[in-house]
Amino acid sequence: MKLRYKMMLGIIVICMGIVLMTYQSYALWTVTKESGESIVSVGCFEISYQEESNTINLENTYPMSDEKGLTLTPYTFTITNTCTTGASYEVTLNTLTTNTMNTSWLKYALYKEGETKPTTGINLGTVTNKNTQTEELQIPNLNESLILTSGELNGRIAENQNGESVTYHLYLWMDETTGNEAMNTTFEGSINIISSAINKTPNAAEYITLLANTSSEIVNDETADQNLRYIGADPNNYVTFNNESWRIIGVMNNIDDGTGVKETRLKIIKEKPYSEEIAWDAEDENDWSVASLQEELNGPYLESIKSPSNKMINNAIWNLGGSITYDDVTASLYYERERGTEVYSGHKTKWIGKIGLIYASEVGAPICSPLLQL
Repeated sequence: MKLRYKMMLGIIVICMGIVLMTYQSYALWTVTKESGESIVSVGCFEISYQEESNTINLENTYPMSDEKGLTLTPYTFTITNTCTTGASYEVTLNTLTTNTMNTSWLKYALYKEGETKPTTGINLGTVTNKNTQTEELQIPNLNESLILTSGELNGRIAENQNGESVTYHLYLWMDETTGNEAMNTTFEGSINIISSAINKTPNAAEYITLLANTSSEIVNDETADQNLRYIGADPNNYVTFNNESWRIIGVMNNIDDGTGVKETRLKIIKEKPYSEEIAWDAEDENDWSVASLQEELNGPYLESIKSPSNKMINNAIWNLGGSITYDDVTASLYYERERGTEVYSGHKTKWIGKIGLIYASEVGAPICSPLLQL
């Protein structure tokens, strides 16, 4: 069985001006190129493609299972927005009229770095979402342009940094159900990124994520959730919320709203204590889910927060685990144990609500902290 596959990686950027729209298309390199990195900048958008090996070259390949196909070395490419404006993008796979290999014989998997790697592939012949800007691609003998995924990227917020980036991993293989009819057929295609400027303003969490590229006060906490936190004796993390001065703890990832939906949230704390007169636990239950302060903060205090600030606070799962030892315990270890099952005699390990206290892993911060959807 002799199969030949040629993949060209390229970019097409749509730059919109006041009276003019231009299109540009650049072929970067083919799959038969020696291993290495190629970076091409066009206008405001930078695309980086990394080839670690020729594993997506389907020459002399054979039908294989999804499990086997996903062990191949993927093509990895990064899309970076270097504009001050937001950008939308589409990742397209483009096939040619000269192909004799049926797309239904091929499977692919494309996933974003940081997300869970898929365990099964998608039949290329079932992709129905197609790009309508085929003329601008300027690909000879183009048959169809299939949109594999799309998204948006925030622009840069300072001259000395880039905007938001996203990295994808692409796998392509021949479906294990393919028979002898695939012998001596060929497939040739290209991956193209189609981008256009949009009016997209980063939210607070996205803004801080971009700011972390150049700020020494914002660091990754190296926990399993890879949160961004402000550090230092007096970092510049002040914000105004509800007409009060608050401070940002950080950008918290994988926050479950209690229904299984996970989000990235901004966690803030009051600059000054809410009160010095309210007991943490008037009934001495040592259980935050029924503590008097919890009921005060999520009752009268929450109701006192003015709209629209009140609408920015949403439910979250607060972990109630702890540590039985306190010597030589790092912040990251505290973080892990707070999400464990070691709790005071028989009490809950989790509580769902809007406002909680700081964790031991965040010691040094003031008193109450909501998780905001900003």
